[in-house]
Amino acid sequence: MAEPTLANLVNQVPALDQDGKFTGLPRSTMEPLFDGCLAAGAAGLRELIGMLREVDDGSDYRARYVLHGLAVYVCTPDRTAQRALLCQVLAEAANGPLP
Repeated sequence: MAEPTLANLVNQVPALDQDGKFTGLPRSTMEPLFDGCLAAGAAGLRELIGMLREVDDGSDYRARYVLHGLAVYVCTPDRTAQRALLCQVLAEAANGPLP
């Protein structure tokens, strides 16, 4: 079976509730999603960052949620390599042409 695309992973984040809010998902649900994003490597993380909109109008909440979750997820001692990768890609993006 083929690996899911990054867009497919991000789209696993459920829709907003009827009040337009999102309260998150249990860690056990998100860990496989985060692992899939990290397995996509630097190119996949760049793709995730590319899903962000310049203006936070709410349309990109899934990508924002996943990126935030990844930042928290990699902050454990056993994920040093993944944390370094995410930091590198975020630094590149911060210094790049994107707003």
